[in-house]
Amino acid sequence: MFADAVSMSVLHRLASAPPGDVEKLLAAHPDWIALVRDHPPTPDEISEWWKSLDSTSAAALVSGAPVLMGNLDGVAYGARDQANRKTLEREITRLRAELEDLDSLDAAGWEPGYGVGGGTGAQKVMIEQQVANLTNIEGALRSPRNAASRYLIELTGDMPPLAAIAIGDLNSARTATFAVPGMGTTTRDMTGWTNAAQNLFDEQTRVSQDGDRAVVAWIGYRTPPIPVSQGGFDVLDNTLAEQGATNLSSALSGASAVREDTLTLNVLGHSYGSTTASIALTRNSTPRVDTFVTIGSAGLPSWIDSASRLNVGAVYSGQARNVMPFLENQQGDQWAWTGRTSTSHPVDPTNSGFGGNAFGADGDNGMYPVTDHGVLVDSGKGWGYLNGGTESLFNAALATTGKGDEVTPAVEKGLTDQQTMWRDVMLSGGGSL
Repeated sequence: MFADAVSMSVLHRLASAPPGDVEKLLAAHPDWIALVRDHPPTPDEISEWWKSLDSTSAAALVSGAPVLMGNLDGVAYGARDQANRKTLEREITRLRAELEDLDSLDAAGWEPGYGVGGGTGAQKVMIEQQVANLTNIEGALRSPRNAASRYLIELTGDMPPLAAIAIGDLNSARTATFAVPGMGTTTRDMTGWTNAAQNLFDEQTRVSQDGDRAVVAWIGYRTPPIPVSQGGFDVLDNTLAEQGATNLSSALSGASAVREDTLTLNVLGHSYGSTTASIALTRNSTPRVDTFVTIGSAGLPSWIDSASRLNVGAVYSGQARNVMPFLENQQGDQWAWTGRTSTSHPVDPTNSGFGGNAFGADGDNGMYPVTDHGVLVDSGKGWGYLNGGTESLFNAALATTGKGDEVTPAVEKGLTDQQTMWRDVMLSGGGSL
């Protein structure tokens, strides 16, 4: 496309500028960043261009154009991490300075807070929220003691930002697993999603000592809100999944381009994240993925009615016992099945007819059972799909380390006491209260 070619010419122009002039060029042409962001060359083109640069030019681009370099799929991940950390630090500093300026205003300087986004008070709240988002990302970058290093490989200017943190070095890892979140997950809790990814990384290391690996806590798309408590019912539609699939396809293509097909790729999708990932894995622009894992799937689109529709080597899916929302807390997954009531994404990948491999998540082998739809549940309140010690985490780690033949099988669960009671009431014609 013409716009893509123009974007490539912009990158060549920036790379050929004297090192100290990159930032000046962007200041003189503020539209360049948006042009490249909205019409990027392919990750393969970006990778070829980046690898052609000498170290001085590459360093000048990271220093002078961090917002641009940090989010270009195809740029080496070490450079993206440096660029994004620079952007993160700058943005937190800038926003905190804005808050100080607002706090210095006396009461007469405050505008009334009427209308959408109106008033200094409303402006201050928005800035405070963005600072909280960014500092949560900053906190998520801190690795536990003696753990693998973390890299900030994506950071956008959205509210809240989109971001991705790699646990382990994608420049050298032999295997990478992109973990895609579901409804209600934003970078406001980047720490939580990164902790879940760390659990997967640690379990992969425990079940397989074969080679370097990385797990990417990828919040690279706008997830649907939790219905009612956070917003509407976008989770029942495929619109956000389609948008997210475009971003995920580019991210996977970037990983493949940087490593020149020497990297084994896996994708894990939780809840609506499995919907998003499944769409990405049907697109011609997406590189072939070795293993696709779904946990607590909100359902795949109706046209992805079998594993053969996906450009993957194997599909593994875990689902805890279906329970009723609000009425059967801490007994199983209360939301996944409700997502699959949508006509937009009704396909259950754990069904035998789908052609994937269903694995256990209910703790039938002495491991902890999944007792909630979330990935992490606080200690003493049950277990989510990626809590340590769960059958679900164990099986997800096996599937993403080439040991899928060792996963524990799914065991059909009977009705809960509550479900049995309601069944009996319906069979008896309603009974009396």
